[in-house]
Amino acid sequence: MSRSALSGCLILLLVLPPTGCGPKSKTGVEGDPPKTAVAHVDPPTPVAAGAKKPRPAKPGKAAGAAAGTDPDLMDTEQRYKALVGRIRPGMTTAQVAAVLGTPDETEEKDLGEFNPQKVGQLLEIWKWTDSEDEKKFIMLSFVDGKLRDGGTPGYDIRKGFKSK
Repeated sequence: MSRSALSGCLILLLVLPPTGCGPKSKTGVEGDPPKTAVAHVDPPTPVAAGAKKPRPAKPGKAAGAAAGTDPDLMDTEQRYKALVGRIRPGMTTAQVAAVLGTPDETEEKDLGEFNPQKVGQLLEIWKWTDSEDEKKFIMLSFVDGKLRDGGTPGYDIRKGFKSK
């Protein structure tokens, strides 16, 4: 660009009054409507590529723990469904308690009592029992805080449903 063209552009910028982006200038002419505040709304957060959208609860059914329901208030049938659908070997005691709630009975033993090579390993057995039918229960065992085995009559967490 030549020096004369550049100096001409600079002079125009210095001489002309600044104007706004729209048809009116920002000089505050009388008769302009008063400005109103406009709320700023952030765009929705995009969902991660592999993430699942939460599904609404079915009418007439109690929602699961993920929907904010207290797992301690679940009935045995809801716990059975959670056991089959969400409980997997290797989960921690905290993860299982978050899904199934606090167990009705717990028992702890040092595995060293049964096998000297396993001294110091802690076996925990958790049991949830139906309040109306003691034959309906869920029993899970943890070794050092990780889910190892268990299930309910007819279902094993490692093998799934047992054939009758």
